[in-house]
Amino acid sequence: MRANPRYLSRPARFWAHAKYISEQVKYSDRNKQLRLYEPVQAVAALRDRNLSPDNSLLADVLEYLNWRAETLNNYVAPLFMNREQAATAFEAVKRKV
Repeated sequence: MRANPRYLSRPARFWAHAKYISEQVKYSDRNKQLRLYEPVQAVAALRDRNLSPDNSLLADVLEYLNWRAETLNNYVAPLFMNREQAATAFEAVKRKV
């Protein structure tokens, strides 16, 4: 996956919030898809550690986290192979070499 240029220049505080919220709210749901985050979940995660939410930063972080989840869920995951598909593709390449 390529980095989205929109988020490349974000400060360390942005990435710290993204990581913390992802870890506290959890990355995925039971359907094995990456979770889409709601503001209330992020605020609750921050308040659990007595951190004050910065609404502007939080909105930017949630936009990033949801963009990442939608990209991975809708564009990357459908390209994954199961074991049998991977073995078949491997054997096809192996025969050509």
